[in-house]
Amino acid sequence: MIFFGVVVVFTQIANLVASFTTPLTDRARDVLERWFPAHGVDVDNNGEIDFQIPRHPIIYYTKNLLPSFALETVVILFCAGIFTTLEDWDFGTAVYHCIITATTVGYGDISIETEGGRVWACVQIVLSVGLLGEIISSSSSLHDKRVRIFKRNAALTRELDSALLDDLMRRAIAIRPKMLRDGQGLSEMEFVLCMCVELELLTPDELAPFIKRFRALDVDGTGRLGKEDIEAALAMSREQKEHRRSQQFMPPRVWPAPHVTEASSARAIEARMKCDGASRAALDLMDLAGKAARAAAVAAGAKVDAAEAAEKDARERLCASLKQFIPEDTFTAAAEMEEREEAPAAPHSHRYSNKVGFLPLEVEKGKAKVDVNNSAGYRDRVDS
Repeated sequence: MIFFGVVVVFTQIANLVASFTTPLTDRARDVLERWFPAHGVDVDNNGEIDFQIPRHPIIYYTKNLLPSFALETVVILFCAGIFTTLEDWDFGTAVYHCIITATTVGYGDISIETEGGRVWACVQIVLSVGLLGEIISSSSSLHDKRVRIFKRNAALTRELDSALLDDLMRRAIAIRPKMLRDGQGLSEMEFVLCMCVELELLTPDELAPFIKRFRALDVDGTGRLGKEDIEAALAMSREQKEHRRSQQFMPPRVWPAPHVTEASSARAIEARMKCDGASRAALDLMDLAGKAARAAAVAAGAKVDAAEAAEKDARERLCASLKQFIPEDTFTAAAEMEEREEAPAAPHSHRYSNKVGFLPLEVEKGKAKVDVNNSAGYRDRVDS
């Protein structure tokens, strides 16, 4: 029971009391910081303090924990005054009882005789134990804050040498591995982000979702986000939703998808590119290259078959050049699209949609013979 009370009950009470007392103690710490500011350092000599030098640990913890201890003291003195009116105690005895109760050292060392004293003891235990938990929590938070201050000051006062620059560059590449670099070093924003990662204020995993979000919104691929990008992204999102909604009503495929490799045809890539608004220019370029090759072959006196072969060859060569800019899943999706367009129907069986499902029918000489074992409750359609 003692372990349960300390681990579960004590923690919940401390969190509840801290939710009310933390704003007060934080406000008091801010006031003390304005009254007794630490020494500051001006990095760029513009007259403004950029960061402060941490004080001695005794001064630092005393100043920042003073509001919490002061609030705890006020509560103890107030509770002791109430006990003097409920119990036959002097003020010193009441203060002693409140202190040992707040520290959970010896509740019951002094017996409470009256019923009102027992009720007030419950209130005093909740307040005092909760405030003690707030002091412990504040001590841990102040320690973490002090460690971060030392790390930040060390980074700001460190001379920028080639080793630090190389380390920041490695972090920048890890954050944005697909970015093409011009070899001129870090940008201002990359330096800030990498320093935040260096100081453990952020992690690459925390930054990655925002980078992916930016690239998804940057429709034109310029590396800058404007109103035109947002409008285009919203339009694409609506088109994708409509496409997914339309796919829900498409009948399932009855032929297997072929194994797709990098040797997918130019038509497969074109089919995928038709669905990609950003690739329409590349598709037009392939059409133009094919027509130009065909016109050149005809002008040279080539036959129709040779002209068509020249057009096909030009389109395929340009398509091969574009493969390095198209992801691998593009070929898979394109091949599946081409398969849906060109796959032949089965010679002796078809599937016709109805309101419930798909009913297998055998077609023989323009007539339909329905499998009666599977036709109950279905309405089918046959084109003779």
